[in-house]
Amino acid sequence: MMTLFITIFMLVQLSVNVSMQNCTGLYRKDGTYCCYGHKWDLVHNICIPCDDGFFGTNCASKCPYPKFGKGCHSSCTCDVQKCDHANGCIPPTKSISNVTEADTTMNLTNLLRETTETKQEMINTLLFGMIGLAAVSFIIYMIYIYTITLEKRIVYTAPFQQN
Repeated sequence: MMTLFITIFMLVQLSVNVSMQNCTGLYRKDGTYCCYGHKWDLVHNICIPCDDGFFGTNCASKCPYPKFGKGCHSSCTCDVQKCDHANGCIPPTKSISNVTEADTTMNLTNLLRETTETKQEMINTLLFGMIGLAAVSFIIYMIYIYTITLEKRIVYTAPFQQN
C-alpha cells in the first residue's frame, strides 16, 4: 500500500513539474519568468506568445530570412527584399497607408483571443493530465486490491493436510 502511495505521489510531482516548468527569460517582480518564445504583457500581467515574425527570449529577435510567421516555421519563396519577417512574401503595391483603424482593432482583438485560447489550452492540458493520472492511479489501486484479495483466497483455500 505504501508503494502505491509513493508511486502516485511521484506521478503527481512529475505531472506538476512538466506542466509548470520554470522558464528562463525576462524576470518579473513576482519572481516568475516568461518562457522562450513568450513576452510579458504589461496590460494583463501575463506571459503571451511572441507576435508573428519574432522569437526568442522576450521575443527580441526577428525571424531570419527565409523564415517568417508564428514561431518562424514558414518559409518565404521570394527575394529577401520582398520577404516580411511576420507575413512572408508581400506584393510591392501594399503600403502602410492602406492600414485602417478597423485593421488595427481586428489585430488587437485577434491577439486577445489568441492569449485567451492559449491560457485555456494550458488549463485543458493540465486538467486532462490530472484526470489521466487519477485514472491510472485508480487502475493501479484496483490491481493492488485484487492481488491482495486473490492472495487471501489462495491462503484460505489451501488444502488441509492431515498426519
